[in-house]
Amino acid sequence: MLGSAPLVAFVATARPDEARAFYVDVLGLELSGIRGTPPAGGQVGPVPAGSETYLRIVGPTFGLFGLGLALYFAAQGAGQLTLPLLAGFGRLVLAVGGGWLAIFWLQAGLPWLFAAVGVAFVAFGLVQALAVKWVIRARVSRPV
Repeated sequence: MLGSAPLVAFVATARPDEARAFYVDVLGLELSGIRGTPPAGGQVGPVPAGSETYLRIVGPTFGLFGLGLALYFAAQGAGQLTLPLLAGFGRLVLAVGGGWLAIFWLQAGLPWLFAAVGVAFVAFGLVQALAVKWVIRARVSRPV
């Protein structure tokens, strides 16, 4: 059925053997690179290795990124978007600028690019928290 169609996908699972059996036996897809079942050459390719490195380096910062997004929407509801938008732009500048510095200027490699993204996530969450704190302080100190 789907065996002749080119398909690229990512499946997160705690049971890779069962997932592989489902996709191969039921859907008729060919899979490679699933942890525990390396592709034909016997080596896990660069994509799973890079994904693992990304999650190991950037993963711990996802909480602050989520906090930043939640606080962005809270500020949007309060009608105060200047600082949250600047925080989002700062995250973009830190991730892209830091990644560019890591790869092209320092010749440091992929883990340092991921570190730049992690720093951008941390900065985004912290700046959003400060922005919401300032908005709340400004509203409390304002006479009604």
